[in-house]
This record gives sequence, C-alpha cells and structure tokens, in this order.
Amino acid sequence: MTSMPKAVLTDSLADAIGAARGRVVEAALFTTFSLEPDFFEQEVLPALFDTAFSTAPKVKQVQLEEAIRKGVAISLYYDPSALSAAGEAPVLDVERVAMVRPRGCFHPKVVLVLVRDGDQRSLVVMVGSHNLSRAGWWDNVEVSHVEELSEGSESSLRAPLLRTLPGSSPTHP
Repeated sequence: MTSMPKAVLTDSLADAIGAARGRVVEAALFTTFSLEPDFFEQEVLPALFDTAFSTAPKVKQVQLEEAIRKGVAISLYYDPSALSAAGEAPVLDVERVAMVRPRGCFHPKVVLVLVRDGDQRSLVVMVGSHNLSRAGWWDNVEVSHVEELSEGSESSLRAPLLRTLPGSSPTHP
C-alpha cells in the first residue's frame, strides 16, 4: 500500500510559493466556507512572505502590515454564515468579500498565489477540503493538492479549464 503524503498546510503553501528561494508574492486570493479571521491573519498569511515573524501576536501583526504594504494584493472570499465569532476581529489590509447566497452556501476552498521570480511569473494553486480555520489547517484530517502553473508553460489543466469557459475550446481560447 502506498503511503499518503502528509504535511502541514501552511508549510506546503510556503514551500510552493518559494519566498525563501527569492520568489516574491504579487497577489493572493483565498476562498473558504468557514473563516476564523485571527487564525487566517496570524497563521496562514505569514506563509506568503520570507520573513521571520515574531511569535507575539501584536508584533506579528505589525510585521504583516509592513509586508502587505510593500504591494501584495490579498483578497479573501468567505461565507458570512460560517464566520467565527470567537477570537479577534480582522485587522490587516485584506480585501474581504462576503459571499451571501439566497440558498445554500459559498463552499470553495481554493488558494491562488501569483508569484514572481525575476521576469517569470507563476500561479500557485492550492485546492482542498480545508477551511481557513484552526481545525481546517491544523486539527482535522484534510486533503489538499498544490499545483504550479508557470507563465508560458503547458499544463494538463489547460484543456479542462478552457472547456468550462463559454465560447472556448482547448485549441482556441
């Protein structure tokens, strides 16, 4: 039986982004159903930067504010019906978009991070079952897949994605 790869989600995201290798995050988009704003800000967002953040929450907050101010656009789409009232309120300059649905819920768990390495840009895509919460990233057994799509490179995802767009075909977008 083949063993399943196991990793902490934050570490997997940080490794895929490659900030420690000199890659720079230009933009990031997160989607989730359940959201714990303070957990997202204190434990998930640091993965975007190659910085040794303080373990003191208030100091880490100031460090994150400075890192974001250097030009990283961050957006967060979430279902307000699953917003956690526990913990601290959000404080960082992150675009937050409440996805209100008349029926059902907003349920995707996707992370898209645009990174630059010199003149080369890539999109890091993380798709999984994990909410942006302590349980979703640390406690539960969740599944996730990380893929990198490099600008100008072929991808096995291209044709299936193009088929979902109206008026497109795999050969002629």
